[in-house]
Amino acid sequence: MIQNIRTIACMLIAATVISTHIHAYDLDLILEFKGAYFLPFNHTFRKIYHNGGAIWGPELTGRLYKGLYGFVSTDVFLRKGKSIGLCVPTKVTMVDIGVGLKYLAPFSYGDFYIGLGVLPTYLRTNNKSPYVVGTQTKWSCGGIGQIGAYFNLPKSFVIDLFAHFSFANAKGSCNNACTTNTTCNNACDDSCNTACNNTGVLVASSVNLSAVQPLTAHLSGAWFGAGIGYRWGSESQEEYE
Repeated sequence: MIQNIRTIACMLIAATVISTHIHAYDLDLILEFKGAYFLPFNHTFRKIYHNGGAIWGPELTGRLYKGLYGFVSTDVFLRKGKSIGLCVPTKVTMVDIGVGLKYLAPFSYGDFYIGLGVLPTYLRTNNKSPYVVGTQTKWSCGGIGQIGAYFNLPKSFVIDLFAHFSFANAKGSCNNACTTNTTCNNACDDSCNTACNNTGVLVASSVNLSAVQPLTAHLSGAWFGAGIGYRWGSESQEEYE
């Protein structure tokens, strides 16, 4: 229930920012496609998914008032790995939806910026281990901090060099991993010491399900990358051309 309230709150904030009116005479919009290397902070995540990997997606940034800008972004992270201990294949899909504010400070070749926002995150994991639920989906609401610089190019194009820092944890829900032939029906029960295959038949004992299937996925990390985009209406862009 609390998780659903957080998700709804994030969506309301996103709608508020997107619906903010931008006057035509003060128009400054940047639409870009970004690519970066995502380096997870969590040791277990790095070990399972080979120290992270590529994350990419579009971002729209628009002036709200003077140097204050709003941004909306969507980024996707896909990575295959192997579980710790059992070494069975696993795959993670993570979709980050960033909504927030930036402050831009102009310099000779473009604009420096810092930003802060909320980060609703969708997580999907696919596991082939008989000891965990095959496919799980979760939502979380975290935050993101941004620092970077836009460099103006001819013909209204821009290059964005940036570092982002995202913070999010996806809490697991109680899943019925075992349904028959066992005294434990709840994977969220720390006292459970049995494991079952996907058909509910007991296949092993003395296995702590809470250790095999973590209840919280730590999704925080650092992003280092660049973007290429197009800019409409910037005074600094017009001076550059």
